[in-house]
Amino acid sequence: MSDIFKVLEELSISYKKYDHPAIKTVAQGELLCPFMEGLHFKNLFIKDKKVNNFYLVVIEEHRQLDTKALKPIVGWKAPSFAGEELLMEHLGLYSGAVSPFGLINDDDHSVVVVLDKLFLDNESDVLVHFHPNVNTATIGITVKDFIKFLDYCGNKYIFE
Repeated sequence: MSDIFKVLEELSISYKKYDHPAIKTVAQGELLCPFMEGLHFKNLFIKDKKVNNFYLVVIEEHRQLDTKALKPIVGWKAPSFAGEELLMEHLGLYSGAVSPFGLINDDDHSVVVVLDKLFLDNESDVLVHFHPNVNTATIGITVKDFIKFLDYCGNKYIFE
C-alpha cells in the first residue's frame, strides 16, 4: 500500500491535515470537526453486480445516493454497495475510511470515480476534505489539486 502523504508531496500538492477521533459517518464528522472550511463529501463504494464493475461515488455529504438518476450517466445495470472484502481488495481501505485517496492502491485502475457536480460548480481553490485512508484524520486540498491527484491515479472519472 502506498502512503498518501508521499504521493501528495511527489505531486507538490499542499494540504491541511486535521487529526481527530475516528469518524465513520457524516454526523460524527459534523460533531467532531465543525471547523473545517470547504466542501465535505461522503464516499460510497459501489459494485455493479451484473457486469462486475466497481465505482467510487463521491457526493456532497448530505445527498442521498440516487442510483436511478445516475444510471444513464454511469451506465450501471444493478448497483449495490460493495462489501468490505472488495473494498480492501480494490482500494486497500476498510469501512469507515472510504476515500478517493484509496485510488493510489488501485494498481489496475479498475475503479471508476463518479464525482458530484459540486466539483465543477466551485472555484478551483475551494478546499475539499477526505480521510487519508484512515478515519482518524482528514486532509483538505483544493479542487484543482484534487483533480490533479485523480489524473495522477489514472482511474477514469466522470461528473454526474
